[in-house]
Amino acid sequence: MSNAQINIESARAFPTYKNRAGYKQATGTDAPAYDPTRKIKRWMDLSAGSDGLPEVIYANTLMLNAKGEFLSRNGVPIARPMVLSVAEAKSVNLPPEDAAGNTSIQPEMLPEVQCPFRALTADEVLVVAGPEMGLLSGKAVFIRNTKLWAEEQAQVVEEEGLFTAADRAILREIAEYQQKIAKFLGV
Repeated sequence: MSNAQINIESARAFPTYKNRAGYKQATGTDAPAYDPTRKIKRWMDLSAGSDGLPEVIYANTLMLNAKGEFLSRNGVPIARPMVLSVAEAKSVNLPPEDAAGNTSIQPEMLPEVQCPFRALTADEVLVVAGPEMGLLSGKAVFIRNTKLWAEEQAQVVEEEGLFTAADRAILREIAEYQQKIAKFLGV
């Protein structure tokens, strides 16, 4: 995996719980009763409401369609703010599971309430994983540091014996210098 990219899953703002057993293992308590009238929610923000406001705004949440697939525009994943009540933000809603730990998720409950991800820096963008990551499915979203990515790609090009961006810059400087000399000599 590239040092310039991290999977969006590892950039979640809060811990997530796959199922009720995982919740109990992580928190030491049983998950609250499942409410089938609410969407499934696998994370909780225990600091929600600490500012005294009745709602919490999460700036970075991936937008999903009814099938639970992320939405994109021109190949770029769409992230939008999400507003939740304090009660909703502070709770999980995990469906019951069978003895093997599997849950039966009702299609009408999709998409789940997405866990927000951390704020992006000025050098970061959202991207869909592609062949450069060894993934052909296009189903994974990554945060890419554009500066580190450019450096890594330049290194790959250099290792393959092709001209790098630095090489091209030097060639441009040589060409400009030759033009100045030619102009000076009247050639």
